[in-house]
Amino acid sequence: MAAKTFCFQEYDAVGVDLDHTICKYKLDAVFPLIYESLAKVLVNDHGYSKDLLEPFDKYKDFLTKGLVLDVVNGNFIKLSGDGIVLRATHGTTPLTEDEITTYYGTERQWQHFAALKENLKQTDCVRYFENYFDMPAAVLFARLVDLKDKEAGKKLSKYSLSSHMTDALNKVFRREHFEDGTGGYFSAIRADPSKYLQKCSDITKKWLRNLKAHGKMVFLQTSSHADYATLLLEYILGSDWESYFDLCIMYARKPGFFLAKNPTERPFYTIKNCKEDNPVLEIGSEKCYLQGNIHSFNEYMQKKIGKDKPKVVYVGDSLRSDVWPTNLYAGWASVLVLEEMEAEGLIDETVSDEESSDEEEEGPPAKLAKMKHPSVREREFLLSSVWGSFFVDNKPTVCATSQSHDSSHDATDSSNSKKSPELVDSLWGHLVKTFSTIAVPTVEHVAVFHIDHEFKTFANDDSGTAGFYPSMPRACKQ
Repeated sequence: MAAKTFCFQEYDAVGVDLDHTICKYKLDAVFPLIYESLAKVLVNDHGYSKDLLEPFDKYKDFLTKGLVLDVVNGNFIKLSGDGIVLRATHGTTPLTEDEITTYYGTERQWQHFAALKENLKQTDCVRYFENYFDMPAAVLFARLVDLKDKEAGKKLSKYSLSSHMTDALNKVFRREHFEDGTGGYFSAIRADPSKYLQKCSDITKKWLRNLKAHGKMVFLQTSSHADYATLLLEYILGSDWESYFDLCIMYARKPGFFLAKNPTERPFYTIKNCKEDNPVLEIGSEKCYLQGNIHSFNEYMQKKIGKDKPKVVYVGDSLRSDVWPTNLYAGWASVLVLEEMEAEGLIDETVSDEESSDEEEEGPPAKLAKMKHPSVREREFLLSSVWGSFFVDNKPTVCATSQSHDSSHDATDSSNSKKSPELVDSLWGHLVKTFSTIAVPTVEHVAVFHIDHEFKTFANDDSGTAGFYPSMPRACKQ
C-alpha cells in the first residue's frame, strides 16, 4: 500500500535528473530555438515549404505538453485517463464535436489507448509529446499536416510524415552534433548558455549539500550525453559540480535504463574524452559513467549503502522517463517537477511557515516568494486556449449523455443535463497521480524544507490531489 506521507529523511538515496529539473531552461527562448532548428532541416534537407520558417510565436498557442498524435489521420488528440478523446485538431485546425465523432465514434474512445496506457511506447500509429524537448516538434508536425492538405486541396486518407520528422529530430539532437557544431541546437546553447539556461539557486545547491551531509547517497542520472551534460552542470552549479554528487550517470537513455533484462544488455561504460571507453558490469571508483542498467546500479547501491533493499527517491520532470519506469520497474518513490502547476495557477499559492532547512534563516514562504516563477513570457508558451489545462478537462457532453442513458431513462436525465460539465483527468493528469509520489512546480519547492519535512502524497486521500505541492492546480477544482 502506498504511503500517505513522504519524507526525504526516510530514504537512503536521492537521485536527480538534469534537464528541466535542477537545470531550469528559459522556455521562451529554448522552444523557438528547437522549432527553428527542426524546421530548417525539413526545409533544407527534405524540400518542404519555407512557410515552416515563420516565427514560432505565431503558433505558440498550439503548444502544450502531452499531446498524442494519431499518426495515420494527422490528428492531435487530448485524451482522458480512460481513453476518451477530449479535444482534437486536424493539423492545427480544431475539430468540431461532430468531426471528432466521425473519427472516433459516439463514445470517442481511441482505439490505441489501451496499448499506450500499458507501456507508453511510441509506435508507427502512436506518437506523443510529453517533454519540453519534443513539444515544439508537435507544432511542426501539425503544420506539416496543414501543408499536405493545402497541396492536395483536401484532407488526405493517410499521412506518412514520421520518417522526415524523425530525421529532423536526429539531426538536431544527435549527440555527435554537440562536438561537430551542426544541427543548430547545441551550437546555440554553447554560444550563449545564459540566453537559454538559469543557474541553480542557492536553495537547490544547499539542499544537495545537506542531503549528502545527512548521509544520503546523492546521484545524478540524465539522458544527456557527457559533453552536453558537463556544459550544463558547469554553468548551473560551477566548476565543482562533481562535488554535489556521489555518482553521475550520463546518457542513461531512460526509460531503457530500467527496462534492461540483464546487466550485459546495457552495461555501464567508463568515460574517455566524453565518449564510451570500456564496458563494465560493476560500478567502480570513477565518479561518472555512461549508459548503464538498473541491475548493476542496484548492486552498487547495496554495497555503498550497506542495505539489501535501499530506499530510493528520484526527482525528475518526465512521466515517461523519470516517473513511470522508476515506479514500475525499480520500486522508487518519485518527485515530479511540473512547471505547468505554477503556470496554470494554484488553489493556494502560499505555503505554511514551517521549519526551514536552517532555523536561523527566513522560512519557506519567504524563500519561495523570492524565487523566479514562470515569467509572463514563459506562461504564454505553457498555457494554451486550444488545449486547455494539462491536468483536466470537461467530459464531452456526448459521452456524459450516452452514459446517462445507458444507466437510466427516468426524469433525472433532464436534471443531469443542466448540471455543470463533469471534470475528468487528462491522460497525463491521471498518470501524474498514479505513478508519482508528489508533484511540485520546481525543485525549490522541496529544497526549502528541512530533510525531515513530511509531504502529503497522492495516496493521502480519495481525491487524488493531495500530492500536488504546495497545492493543487486551480483547474483541478471541481
